Amino acid sequence: MTRFFIVYLGVSAAALGAIGTVLIFIWGPPQPNLTTDDALLAEDPVPNAENIRRLRRRHFWMSRLGLFLILVSFLLQLWSSLLSML
Repeated sequence: MTRFFIVYLGVSAAALGAIGTVLIFIWGPPQPNLTTDDALLAEDPVPNAENIRRLRRRHFWMSRLGLFLILVSFLLQLWSSLLSML
């Protein structure tokens, strides 16, 4: 493998890790308790069940995406380190 490819893997891993960390920071666990009695959005002062379901679904998938990006980042860094030893 070329040295450029190894450096590219490391930089890509760092970028994915940073993006995943930001996603976890914004949407990460613990997940909020969204009930129908809470005011959820400034634009929509009267929350309904559909808004709550949408927000729960978005929160679930964004937090999982952040965790997935951090995992991919780790695997790319591991691969880069193993290639640099060859």
